[in-house]
Amino acid sequence: MALETWSKRCDEVATRESMSKDEANELVRLQAAYVKEYSRLKSHQDTCEICRFVSSVGKDNLASTSMLH
Repeated sequence: MALETWSKRCDEVATRESMSKDEANELVRLQAAYVKEYSRLKSHQDTCEICRFVSSVGKDNLASTSMLH
């Protein structure tokens, strides 16, 4: 959600020739929110047994299907 919000707002501002200081500050805040959420997700993935298991199963499936090609 944070990445989507930041990306959408960047696209809106990028279509114009210039941006205000408030808009630049808003983009920095949105980017910081994305970094914070990504960090929380990464930390969770590294410590959650279920997420680690699902990730390892996905990696195993990817490796086995790539060997078929």
